[in-house]
Amino acid sequence: KRVEGRSWDELLCAARKEGALDLAIEIQRLVDVCEAIAFAHSRGVLHLDIKPDNVMVGDFGEVLVMDWGCASLFDDHRWTNQPDLPRVRNLQRPRGTPLFMSPELARGEGKSIGPHTDVYLLGATLYTLLSDAPMRPGVTTQEVVVQAVNGFVEPLPTGTDQALAAL
Repeated sequence: KRVEGRSWDELLCAARKEGALDLAIEIQRLVDVCEAIAFAHSRGVLHLDIKPDNVMVGDFGEVLVMDWGCASLFDDHRWTNQPDLPRVRNLQRPRGTPLFMSPELARGEGKSIGPHTDVYLLGATLYTLLSDAPMRPGVTTQEVVVQAVNGFVEPLPTGTDQALAAL
């Protein structure tokens, strides 16, 4: 299927540049992403690389989660006829985008990866919405991966909405 639209990351950058970021609209887009991920989880599939650059927004505001290249199965009892998807328990190396990845993804601990891992990635996406910055300040990929392994997250900026920061 041909998908048309713009990456959510591209839209966020343009809105920030114009000083026109509407946090309520962006939070609703994140909710739409959460619903898509919840559906995947109901089918035993983890995305494992959720970030604004892997979300497309169509001309009418439709939100599509893209790039399922890191996807893995976490439930042996469903969708076992999907031979192209690896079992998450077999993962033994880092997977995904270091600026967003959870500690278990950074360590490649397949047995520790599950739906909570995608929830972490959704939280990292929320962090980006709230701060306009990555949650890890490392300069090199190696530095960022080490920060991810250790679970380091830069504090949110002062003045961030407390209810959203708590999420």
